[in-house]
Amino acid sequence: RIERVPAAVPIPLRIQHIGCARHFVIAVAADGSLVTWGRTTHAPRTRRSRDAAVLATPHVVDVKGTAPFVRAVCGDHHALVLDDSGAVWSCGYNADGQLGRDMDEQPDRNLLPIEVKEEARDILCGKWTSGFVGATSRHLYAFGLGDRFCN
Repeated sequence: RIERVPAAVPIPLRIQHIGCARHFVIAVAADGSLVTWGRTTHAPRTRRSRDAAVLATPHVVDVKGTAPFVRAVCGDHHALVLDDSGAVWSCGYNADGQLGRDMDEQPDRNLLPIEVKEEARDILCGKWTSGFVGATSRHLYAFGLGDRFCN
C-alpha cells in the first residue's frame, strides 16, 4: 500500500535509529534491540524470517549476548550496526568485501561482529562499500569496493 501522507508504522518498540537498504529496513529500538522488515534475502536473520521471503511487519533480529545497539546503516544489500561498546556488526551481501570479513558470493544473514583496529565512533555504508570512524583516532576505515567508495 502506498502512503501519500506520513502515517505511523505499527511497531511495538520506540525507534532510536533506522537504516534502509534496497529491499529491507533495519532499526535500532530505544532499548538497544534490533528489528527488521522487508525482503529476507539479505536482511538480518529473525526467528520468523527463516520461513518467510518477506516480512511485512517488524521482527526482532536474532542476536544474543551483545551490548545494546545504537546505530544502523545500510548499503544496497548489506547492513552495518554499531553497538554501544564501539563494536561493528555486519550482515548481507559480501561479494565485494563490504561486510569486513572474507568475501563470499552468498549473502550472510547472520549479524556478526567484524574485527576492527579500534572501537568505532560512527559507521557508514555505500552501495558496495562500508566503513567506520575510529573512536580515538577519528580515522576513516573503509572496506569493500574501494574505487566506488562514494557511490
